[in-house]
Amino acid sequence: MDLLGKALAAQETAEAMLARCQDQGGTMFTWARKKVLGWDQRKMADALGVNYQYLSKIENGRLSPGLPILKTLRDVLQKNGKLKS
Repeated sequence: MDLLGKALAAQETAEAMLARCQDQGGTMFTWARKKVLGWDQRKMADALGVNYQYLSKIENGRLSPGLPILKTLRDVLQKNGKLKS
């Protein structure tokens, strides 16, 4: 299980999840999108406020997610009841 999975399983706070997951990169986004939310790439990109090509680059390791997009991922997971505040 990756860091985001461990954070979700342990019901970590959002801030603790961010601290543990910054280095996970694209695998965290793919896992959250597919396994946690069950969303396609376009729906996740819309929720994150980015285009799907940008999200694809993050998921494929061609771009590293910065703190702002990690915080947005945290917010999306919280809004959808998948992460404790």
